[in-house]
Order: sequence, then C-alpha cells, then structure tokens
Amino acid sequence: MLEIIDIQTMNHVSLRLVSLLTMTFIKGFFVFAVMYFTVLKMKKLSAEFRHLMWFFVICSFLILPFSSVIIPAFDLQVLRVPAEMEEFIEYLILDYRH
Repeated sequence: MLEIIDIQTMNHVSLRLVSLLTMTFIKGFFVFAVMYFTVLKMKKLSAEFRHLMWFFVICSFLILPFSSVIIPAFDLQVLRVPAEMEEFIEYLILDYRH
C-alpha cells in the first residue's frame, strides 16, 4: 500500500535541512580558512605535525553537522527565512503540484 506523503511536512524538513547544510558549509569554511592561515604561518613545524593538524580539521568537518544540532546555535538572523517567505514558498510548491 502507498502511504500519503504530507507535502507541507516534507517542505518544512527540506527547508531545515538546507539551513543546516548552509550553516555547516559556512562554519566549515571558517574552520578551514583559520587552519589554512595557521599552517601558512607555521612553516617551520614538522610535516608530521602539520598533517596531524589537517587530519583534525577534516575530522571537525565530519563533526560539524552533529554539533550544529546538539549545541545551541549562535543565531545571526542573516540566513533565516522569514515566516511570510516560508509560507510563500510552500504556496508556490503546493500550487505548482496542482
């Protein structure tokens, strides 16, 4: 049997997922940039230590999405979709399907 899929719930979940992925990308970019400039300034460190630092950066990329869910967010209200815009997007999607 086919189950009825609630479009509004799917839209809400997809908006939250896009927001989570966007914030993870931004945080990851800043972590990478800080690490890149740190390694550039520390040329005299051994290659083994620099590789270890890059390993921890890559591991932090894997942890970032989970930490974004668990740890309270520092909300700048820059990437937040206003409620009116969210309703408009849902209206467009639902109208397009009919």
